[in-house]
Amino acid sequence: MNNSTDDNIPAINKELYPALVQCFVIITFGYIAGQLSILTQSHSTGLSRYISNFALPALIFKNLVTIHFGSVSWPFLASIFIGKSIIFFLTALITSFIQRPINYANIGLYSIITSQSNDFALGYPIVEAVYQHSHPDYLRYIYLIAPISLVILNPLGFLLIETQSRLNDKRLGYGHVTGEYSSSRLRLISKIICNLLKNPMVVATILGCIFNPIFKQTLPYMLLRIITPLADSFGATALFYLGLQLVGKIRKLHSYVIFTVMILSMIKSLILPLLIRQIVFMLKPKDDTNSTLEYSNYGFLYGTFPVAPTVIFYVPEQNIFLQSVASTCLVVSTLLAAPIMLISAKMIALKTIDNKTSASYENTLCQASFDVSIISLLCTIIVFIGFILRRRWKKNSLIHRYTLILLILQLMLALWNIPSQYMKIHTIAWQNILHGIGSVFLALATRTWSASIAFILMTRVCYGVQKTRQLFWLYHLFGWSLPIISIILVSVKSVQKQTSLVIEKFGKIQVILSIIVLLISILLSIYCLVRLARRTYRLKHDENHRRSSHSDTTLTNESRPLIDTDDNSSRQNDELNKAATFSTSIITWYIDIFVDTKWSHSKYLVCLSILIWSFFDHSHTGIYYELQFVDAVLLYGQGFITFLVFALDVDVLLPIARSLGTGLSYVGYRGLQEFLNANKQTKNRRHETMDDDTLTNFEQNIKPNFLDSINEPDSFRMQPF
Repeated sequence: MNNSTDDNIPAINKELYPALVQCFVIITFGYIAGQLSILTQSHSTGLSRYISNFALPALIFKNLVTIHFGSVSWPFLASIFIGKSIIFFLTALITSFIQRPINYANIGLYSIITSQSNDFALGYPIVEAVYQHSHPDYLRYIYLIAPISLVILNPLGFLLIETQSRLNDKRLGYGHVTGEYSSSRLRLISKIICNLLKNPMVVATILGCIFNPIFKQTLPYMLLRIITPLADSFGATALFYLGLQLVGKIRKLHSYVIFTVMILSMIKSLILPLLIRQIVFMLKPKDDTNSTLEYSNYGFLYGTFPVAPTVIFYVPEQNIFLQSVASTCLVVSTLLAAPIMLISAKMIALKTIDNKTSASYENTLCQASFDVSIISLLCTIIVFIGFILRRRWKKNSLIHRYTLILLILQLMLALWNIPSQYMKIHTIAWQNILHGIGSVFLALATRTWSASIAFILMTRVCYGVQKTRQLFWLYHLFGWSLPIISIILVSVKSVQKQTSLVIEKFGKIQVILSIIVLLISILLSIYCLVRLARRTYRLKHDENHRRSSHSDTTLTNESRPLIDTDDNSSRQNDELNKAATFSTSIITWYIDIFVDTKWSHSKYLVCLSILIWSFFDHSHTGIYYELQFVDAVLLYGQGFITFLVFALDVDVLLPIARSLGTGLSYVGYRGLQEFLNANKQTKNRRHETMDDDTLTNFEQNIKPNFLDSINEPDSFRMQPF
C-alpha cells in the first residue's frame, strides 16, 4: 500500500502542475486580452452566450449519456448535496441575522456564491490530474454534482433576488402602474421555474438522463461527431472567458465590501470542504474504510474549488453594491484557489503515512511554526511599541486596553514557541511538560480573549462606556478562567504522546477541553457580532430620523440626539469641521474590530476541525497534516495579522516612523523624515481646501457615535435594544 502510494505521488506531480499552469495561463491570456481591449464587452457577451448555450450543454449531455448510473455512489452524491444545502441555508441564516434592514437579494446572492463552484472550467482539470490513474470513475461525478446547484439551490436564490427586486419596484410605485407586482407568489415561482426549464444546461441535463438508457450509455456515431467538438471547445473557452471577467473588478472598494468578501470566502474555502468531508464519513459511501477515506478526500478537494463566474450574471443591474461583492469575490476566490487546490491535491496523494513519514511531517510542521513565530514576534513588537508610544491603554479607547492584553498574549505565544525547535520531544521530562502546558494555555487564552474583545465591543456600542467599565470583571473572568481551568485539568495527566504536535500532547482530555473552549468562544463571538450589527443599524436609523426632524426645526422626544451634551449644535459643527481629521481613525477602528474578529473565526473553525478529527479518527492522512499546517500558521501567525490590521492605523505606527526618521536623520539620511513632513503638509492642505459638500457627505456617511467611540466621552450614552 505504501509503495503504491509512493508511486502515485510522482504521477500526480507530473499531471497536477501542468494542469494548474495550463488553467491559469489561459486565464491570464483572457485577462490580458481584456486589459488591452483586444476583446470588447460585446465580444465578451458573445463568448459567454456561446459557452452557456452550446459548449457547456454539449459537454454535460455527452457525459451524462455515457455514465453508468448503476456504479454511481449515491451516498457520496447525497453528501455533496447535504453539504451544499447546509452551506446555502447557513449563509442565508447568517445574512438575515446580521444585515439590517433585511435584503433578500443579498441573502440569495451570498447563498449562491458560497454553494456554487467552478466545476467544469477549473474543477475538472484538477480532478482529472489527481484521479485519472487511481480513480478515473471520479471524473463523472462532476457532471452529477453540478445540477445540485443549478437545478435545486440556485432557484431558491433567484426567488429571493426577484422578491427583493419586486419589493424595490413596489416601494418606488412601479407596481401600481402595470399591476404586475400585485400577482401572487405562485406566479412568481412559476415564472422562475419556466426560466429555469429554458436554461440550456438544465435542458442538457434532463436530455442526458433521458437518453442514457435509450442509447445504452453509448452515443451514436454521427451524434458523437457533432457533439464532441463543441464539448472539447468548452475548457479553453471558459478559462479564457474567466480571465476576461477579472478585468476591472477590483476598483474603489468600500471597506464593507472587503468584509463581506472575507466572510463569503471563509465560508466557501474553509467551512464547505470540512463539512463535506465530515458528512461523507457519516454516510459512508462504501463499507470499505479505505474507499470511504478516498471519497472524503475527494469531497474535500471539491469543496476547495473557487466561485463560479456565472454569479456575476445573477446580480440585478441597478444593484452596484452586489455587483462589487460578486466580482470581488470571483477575483479573490480564483486567486486563492491555486495554492489551496495544489496543496490539497498533493496531500490527498498521501493515503497512508508510516511512522517515518509522520515524523518527517511533524518536524516540517515544527519548523514552519518556528518560522511563523519569528515573524509574528517581530510584528507584535512593532505594534506593541506603537501602543506604548501612543499610550493607548491610558487614554484613547477602552477597547484598546483589552486589545493590548490580546497583543501581549500573542507576543508571549510566539516567544514561547520559539524554544520548541530546540527541545527534545522524545523524552518525558518536566521541561517538556511545562512547555506543553504553557503552549496549551497561551493557545486557549488568545482564543478566549478574542471572544472577550468581541463581547467588550458589543457592550460598548449597545450599553455605553459606563456599563462597559462596570463589567470589567466579566471580561477577565471569561478570558482567564477557561484557559486556567483547562490547564488544571490537563496538568493532572503527564505527557502521553511523544510528539511535537501541541494539539496531541495530553491525549483526549486536552482535545475535549479544547473543543468546549472553542465552541463557547465561537458562539459568544457570533452572538456579539449579531448584536453589534443590529445595534449599528438601529443607531443609523435613529440618526436619520433625528436629522429629518431637525430639518423641520424641531427636535421631539422621539428623535433625541444620540449624543447628549449641553451644547449639541456647537458639538455637531465641531464634528463637521473635524470630520476629515478623524476619518482615518474611524474607518481603521471599524476595520480593526471586524478583521480581527473574522480572523479569529477562521482560526476557530480550522482548529475545531482538527480536534474533532483527532477525537473520532486516529488516522493521520495528508489532509490531516494540511489542516495541522494551516492551524499552526493561523495560531502562531496571529501577530502578523494584528500588524496588518493596525498597519492601517497611522495613529499606532506613525510615532515609530517618526522616531525612525529622526534617528536616520542623525546619520545623514533624511529621506524618511522629509517624506513624513511632506505627507503631513499635503494632508493639512487637503483638509483646508475640502468643501462643505464633501464634509457634509462625510458627516452623513460616518455616524457621530463612531466619532465618539474613538475618544469615549462620558456623555456618550446608548440604550440597549
